[in-house]
Amino acid sequence: LDSITPDGSRLYLLQQLNDVAGHYYVRLYEVNQHQLYPNVISDKSDINDPRMIGSGLTRQVAVDGTRDYTLYIDTRSNIAFIHALPLTNDFYLAKCINLPSGKSPAMLRYYTLTLSADGSTLYAANAALGIVALISVTDPDVFSDDVYATIKFPPTSLAGDTQTLYHGAVLSPDQSTLYVLGTHG
Repeated sequence: LDSITPDGSRLYLLQQLNDVAGHYYVRLYEVNQHQLYPNVISDKSDINDPRMIGSGLTRQVAVDGTRDYTLYIDTRSNIAFIHALPLTNDFYLAKCINLPSGKSPAMLRYYTLTLSADGSTLYAANAALGIVALISVTDPDVFSDDVYATIKFPPTSLAGDTQTLYHGAVLSPDQSTLYVLGTHG
């Protein structure tokens, strides 16, 4: 299961492909009609290749439930992206928003997401890379979501090969400070 619409009428499912580990399709199951939508839900910017690749790390849902934002990483290609999925319209496409990556794919796993209290800004933070990407998510055009600012800060040092991964981010009540867990929690 990838996501569900606020009214429960549609399920977004992940169909794993057997061509390369991590490749998948996003599919739509229409609950009221008891059927799978015939087309694959794809990134509108790459409609000729609807396959996606990566492992989901974390998710945020818009305050009003109309959009779903899932953070994916692909360590083989050293990429991180947010899969933005509209949940309440009949426009069956998604968008992948690319995030900054460093020299080491191992650092991608420290990415995390949080939304501002008013739901206007999505923050993608990575303490190991020392970076926060800000994405405006208030435009009525669901596909206008792009990184509008990137803030850099001194990255935290990696703790070697740790078995436990701590990641998370939260905004202060007045929305003026973003707190991000580092590589040591």
